[in-house]
Parts: sequence; C-alpha cells; structure tokens
Amino acid sequence: MSCIFRVGGKGFSAVEFLRGTGLRPYDVETDSFKLMVSESDELSDQIADATKFLRDHFTALEAWPRGKEISRTLDFSMFVPSFYEFPAQFLRWPAELLKLAGTLGIDIELSQYAVSDEAEEEEEQR
Repeated sequence: MSCIFRVGGKGFSAVEFLRGTGLRPYDVETDSFKLMVSESDELSDQIADATKFLRDHFTALEAWPRGKEISRTLDFSMFVPSFYEFPAQFLRWPAELLKLAGTLGIDIELSQYAVSDEAEEEEEQR
C-alpha cells in the first residue's frame, strides 16, 4: 500500500507547473500528476510520512494554484481484513496532519482494499 499525492484539474498544466519544483512524480498527464509520499503498508507510517512531506514542503505547497477546478488529494491506502474477524475498525487522524492539509486546501482520502481470508492465510505463511 502507499500514500499518493494527486494534483490536477481543468486548466491545470502539470508539466508547466512541475518545471523547476524538484518534485519527481511517478505519473504525469497533461492536466494532473501523482507523487509517491509513502510506500509503507502501515497506515501509521503513511501518516508520519505525509505529515513530514507537508511540513517539509509547506511554503512551496502554499504557493500552488488552488480553486474548485483543481483537486489536491492525499490518498492513503490500506488492506481491510475480513469483516467477520474484525467487525469494527477505528482510525485516528492526527491534528497536525489535518491542520497542515486543511491550511493547504488538500483533501484527505482513505482507499480500503478488502483482503480475502485465503490471501490473509497466504501472507501469514510467508
């Protein structure tokens, strides 16, 4: 799993914008780009990496274009175990991450991917 920073939208020129930023996205389209913020499978590590990314790049991110046509999203991802084994799940988002993202106009998204019982058993055997 990972945490991806996605930026894009109508009227946004990704190539022009990225010129001179020093950022190295792994995917660049005409009107968007995706940047790897964390490659960790652990949500807590993804949160720590994303908080560090926002802190380290705060001034530059503050100057980035904003508007309703431009989407800026931090997409966290995680595997979700079997519902029968874990009938409830609780996630806490640290205030610092939310404050940094909110100030910068960046949305927070959580993508969850179901893991079958067979896949869990295979992973445990490795």
